[in-house]
Amino acid sequence: MHFANQQKAVVLWLVLIIQKTFEPVFQTISSSYD
Repeated sequence: MHFANQQKAVVLWLVLIIQKTFEPVFQTISSSYD
């Protein structure tokens, strides 16, 4: 159970990091298509 919770926290951190990393990229792509 504890390991599953830890894994979930790691996944949440990865999602946050990916969002923060790729948000400007997606904004640039969407603005270039606008």
